[in-house]
Amino acid sequence: MMILSKAEIARIQIEKAVYLYAIENNYVCAITLAGAAEELLGNIIKESGGKSVIGEVYEDFLCEYNKFSNFSDDLNTIRNELKHSHKNPNLDHEINIGEDDCVIMLYRALASYAKAVGTPTIKMVACWELLKRKHEKIFPNSKYPTQAC
Repeated sequence: MMILSKAEIARIQIEKAVYLYAIENNYVCAITLAGAAEELLGNIIKESGGKSVIGEVYEDFLCEYNKFSNFSDDLNTIRNELKHSHKNPNLDHEINIGEDDCVIMLYRALASYAKAVGTPTIKMVACWELLKRKHEKIFPNSKYPTQAC
């Protein structure tokens, strides 16, 4: 039996997601694990009276969505399809999963960990640095310089 805090669970999930992304190029499992950690941490942040990372994005950038739930649904489409398959419950349905999908989920998980726990681990900092170096290649049309990441 293991007794783990939710912070430790999120750390394990994120660090494994980082490994799966950076070493194995396994975007499916990296998205699923990073998404689970981000959701866990986001719920804890909200229960503590704060705003989740995607909640902040929604409010700070005055998204064109009428409701947060619509914004969240669109933002989580790939993660939810990998976890639940609600929209396309068919074994033959194919999903296009890109590195950009994986990186966005890692950004969200890393930011959520820093917000909820405080100090990122060495592996998380290394991942952030890797993502920063790769940002322009992964998001060539981004308006934001890599220094902003």
